[in-house]
Amino acid sequence: MKIFPIASLAFLLSCGPMSAQTKLPGTKSDKEFDIFVSKLDLEKTGDYEFYFKTSGTSIGFKIAKPEKRKKGMFVPENSATHLEGEVMAYRLSRLLGVSDIYNPVAYYTLGPKAITRFSKMLRNESNKWRRQNTEKIRKAIANSPKSMPGIYKYRHKRESQAVDSLTSSNRFNTGHPFASFLKGNGTMPGEKTMSFRGIKPDKKEYPLPSEEEKVLAAQLSNIFVIDALCGQWDRFSGGNIEVYAHKDGRLQFVGRDNGGANLLWGRSWYNRYKGWVTRFDQSLIDQLRELNRFLKDPSAPYQGVSKKSELKSLLGFQSDRGFAEFEYRVEDFVDVHVPRCEKKYGKACYFQ
Repeated sequence: MKIFPIASLAFLLSCGPMSAQTKLPGTKSDKEFDIFVSKLDLEKTGDYEFYFKTSGTSIGFKIAKPEKRKKGMFVPENSATHLEGEVMAYRLSRLLGVSDIYNPVAYYTLGPKAITRFSKMLRNESNKWRRQNTEKIRKAIANSPKSMPGIYKYRHKRESQAVDSLTSSNRFNTGHPFASFLKGNGTMPGEKTMSFRGIKPDKKEYPLPSEEEKVLAAQLSNIFVIDALCGQWDRFSGGNIEVYAHKDGRLQFVGRDNGGANLLWGRSWYNRYKGWVTRFDQSLIDQLRELNRFLKDPSAPYQGVSKKSELKSLLGFQSDRGFAEFEYRVEDFVDVHVPRCEKKYGKACYFQ
């Protein structure tokens, strides 16, 4: 079951050559989203309706065709929305073959007509963070009324549901029974189906959502590994460990909000993730080993890419420092953390 992944012409224009972009692998849904975003033009005022985003701390607006459901959202840089982090976390999931559990997102730059419409929606906010983000956006519009960089986020037809029982004091709740599935010395998840407290069908007529333990555990392990590599600090603040309850009753973890990914904010969260995740999806680690091999020696192509500069563009990096930190983390994770887990836990460090 796929979630709908990304790539975008808007991204290409700002961050990389077409030759690199066309090499980004993906599912059928990925490719469909590529085409959709390449044609997206929010300057056509009659073609799209804007709805102000009222929840969360980030300020933005939802987007829909007239009389159609809201299928996307535009968000500029906010305190909890780092544009580069949002894009590169998704693109890495696509490169590693797990984009089916990630929310699609692309760089998108607003033009003057869309900015005018957005500015008219801004309001006085009571929440501290929303107020600060609003003021930053107003200043950005005053300084540049014709161009505003941001991201376009795909909005799934399923409503995401938070699994806040897996968080505790802005950390992973290691006391939750499910947490042991992600530990090399913990319980090995099996084929038994399960759900989480408070999770309900997306619509009343849908079956009660559930999924096999091993499927859910591998999904969350993959999300946490990518979080570690991308500098995610905001997964556990509440509402950001999320699932979709699909129409057929299947439950699925989703990396929907990756705005807290920032590789320039130190390694404290990276080290925490390494402590929390010592059991892995074998196929993800195999892909990471290939990526690490290329980063060390790009003489042999990786996923059709022959230069590290192409890979940097492909992943959506705008910062040289961020890419250098990413290189360090991939090497450390693949060459140090995973072998350490293999030595300590043997085959139990991989899902069976």
